[in-house]
Amino acid sequence: MTTTHTERIEALPVGLKRLWVGILLAPGSWVFMELVGYYLASRGCNTEIEGVPLAGTAHPAVTQAILMAAGVIIAVIGLFIALGNWRAVQPSAQRGDTPEWGRAHFMSFGGVLVSTLFTLGIVMFGIPAFLLNACSFAR
Repeated sequence: MTTTHTERIEALPVGLKRLWVGILLAPGSWVFMELVGYYLASRGCNTEIEGVPLAGTAHPAVTQAILMAAGVIIAVIGLFIALGNWRAVQPSAQRGDTPEWGRAHFMSFGGVLVSTLFTLGIVMFGIPAFLLNACSFAR
């Protein structure tokens, strides 16, 4: 009896949405941090408000540190999801040699790799908030 593509996908121990979450949560957190962090860093010490009518924060270094902590938490959640995916699709007796299993295996490993790298990137993004004066401008 042959099975269809849909039946083979449903037989996987991990759903496709969960595989994609494991891959995209940490990079999404990093992108959000970069966008919000760039805006907050540019507005944090600005005494004049031009263009966008939003004021900066009172303590830019603390704001950057909080942003980094939130980003690390989200990225670590993505890493744990990816690790759970990786454990679920490890070779077992029920595994078949179908493209769906290969894809799930690749996506779970890719999620672990990408989540680890972007978690480290978020930490590297946050280090300047602790070491540098947030309001020093290069002139």
